[in-house]
Amino acid sequence: MLKPPKQPCAVKTIIGYISAAATYLRWRGVTASPYMPGSGGRAMHPAIADILNHRRKWRPQKQRKEPVTAGIFQTGYAEVQRTRKHSYSGHLDLECAIWDWTALGCHTGFRLSEFGQSKKRKKARFATVPHTRAAGEWAGSALALIESDFQFFDHKMRRIPIIHAIFAGAAEMHIRFRYNKNTNTFQTRRFRCIPRHPLCPVTRARCILQRSRALCVPANEPVGAFRTPGKHTYTFIEGKHVSSTLRRWCCLAYPDKNHYMRLHIDMLVTHSYRVTACVALYTAGVKLEEIVYRLRWSSDAVEFYIRECGVTADYYTLSAVQGALAT
Repeated sequence: MLKPPKQPCAVKTIIGYISAAATYLRWRGVTASPYMPGSGGRAMHPAIADILNHRRKWRPQKQRKEPVTAGIFQTGYAEVQRTRKHSYSGHLDLECAIWDWTALGCHTGFRLSEFGQSKKRKKARFATVPHTRAAGEWAGSALALIESDFQFFDHKMRRIPIIHAIFAGAAEMHIRFRYNKNTNTFQTRRFRCIPRHPLCPVTRARCILQRSRALCVPANEPVGAFRTPGKHTYTFIEGKHVSSTLRRWCCLAYPDKNHYMRLHIDMLVTHSYRVTACVALYTAGVKLEEIVYRLRWSSDAVEFYIRECGVTADYYTLSAVQGALAT
């Protein structure tokens, strides 16, 4: 018995099912067509067309996503500083890991699949690139970012080893996005260092890689990991880890339950990273075409979040994004 879909089918999918059913009936010798006679397969029968038109207009409302606010950023930073103060190895734990990816995400606009585990096969430790001919040598490799996807450079734009960047710092960082939801893959984005700023993308990337090496994560596995509580091993970041941490910071930042962010706390999800980067870049005066390029997105999606977002970028986030922009 077929299970009903979790979400209603799109109109194109319904049309495909109707066409497939008509083809099957013709194969069985029954004359049936969902299209009007003489239309050449361009006009649906009025009875079917009316149903499809209603389906187009009355789609389930998508849940909006809100960006990470200055209050949440500052609360997260304070919590991480408190954790590190009480434990010399606290930087390996979940909260510190989420802080690093959240701070870096306000620049990169990460999708969950780019740094965490969204859809992985049963019994698989992490999501991998499908085994197709087009994937070539990358087939079966980690889908999320691995250590070799990061490159660091000094002030003279000379590439420096990762171990040197981790302990001595770097002036600029390049991130290679091997996988993209759209057709373009292996895209590289550049980010400058912002000295002494909590949201410095270079510093956050250094912390991510330092944690990965301290946890002995193999070079071919995702660097989005944290120490498993009570065990001498590590766990890869998932969407539930991000959402629960962001919402806890939100509750600490806004104790008033009637605050806008508390009323819409369910809108703090992993996709908030993309919304934060989108809104911050727009507030910084970056052109729409450049935002689309930097976030590896479509113009329709960017415009949607610019119009619909209930919270705008503040100076705290804006100054960081402006300082990290590199062409």
